[in-house]
Amino acid sequence: MNELSLIETISCLIGLTLIAPIVSCIIRQLPRKMLAEYESECLEFLKLENTNKQKVKLLSIKDSKFKTDKKLNILFFIPVLSYVFAKTKLEPSEADKPELLLVIETLTISVGIITLMELGLTPYAICQLIFYFSLILVAFIDAETKLIPDIISLTVLWLGLILSVLGFIPINPSISVLGAASGYFLPWLISKIVCYRAQKPDGMGYGDFKMLAMLGAWLGPLSLLNITILASIIFLLYFSIMKMAGKVNKNSLIPFAPFLSFATWAICQNQLFHFSEHLRIIMLQP
Repeated sequence: MNELSLIETISCLIGLTLIAPIVSCIIRQLPRKMLAEYESECLEFLKLENTNKQKVKLLSIKDSKFKTDKKLNILFFIPVLSYVFAKTKLEPSEADKPELLLVIETLTISVGIITLMELGLTPYAICQLIFYFSLILVAFIDAETKLIPDIISLTVLWLGLILSVLGFIPINPSISVLGAASGYFLPWLISKIVCYRAQKPDGMGYGDFKMLAMLGAWLGPLSLLNITILASIIFLLYFSIMKMAGKVNKNSLIPFAPFLSFATWAICQNQLFHFSEHLRIIMLQP
């Protein structure tokens, strides 16, 4: 635990308050922008006229939060306050899922505070914040759209490799490269073998493989093994509960990125979930 000075604390809170709406904005706008671009490319390929030429603005916080042409003051864009003002000052049709945005922004600020309290205001803490925020982005986008944008997973993957070379994160560059390679290749190979034997389409999407490669680049292959084990346990518990409730069946498509993101954060925070160390202890016992 690192103690921050008063000025550092105030600066961090202001910074997180500014970053949280941007995170929620990207979560809402990036899938819309991707789908609009896919639609445009398909129409262009089929040589059809594109009647919807309105471009989606990626960093338009207003478009991500509200469906109104009213002029809104700055209080509508401050985390938590935006939820209160949306519920009290706007019609339900004018606010775009304010509860979800409240969860995203509160989670972003909470993760930021915990990370900065643990690591202090250091270059390593900033790197970890970027990594954790990317997990939040991927988790919520995949949960809502079943998409994992390459622009997030691949960008953060390469950033992890570069930061390991520069020494900003505590992982050897060779381990980082090995983690990225194993994170993509091994799940891809297992998926192909299982699906070939069962004569079924891929159970995991290629976005999941790229996300695992991203996690491997930042944390290495051993941590990746721990993440996969913990995420699978949480997924099986979730699936069992939802199946008993009649909400899912064996053919349901359940996004896996939220489980991977939570497992990654849990493993980074607590050594209790370092299964590789526990297994090593058990194997060494007579």
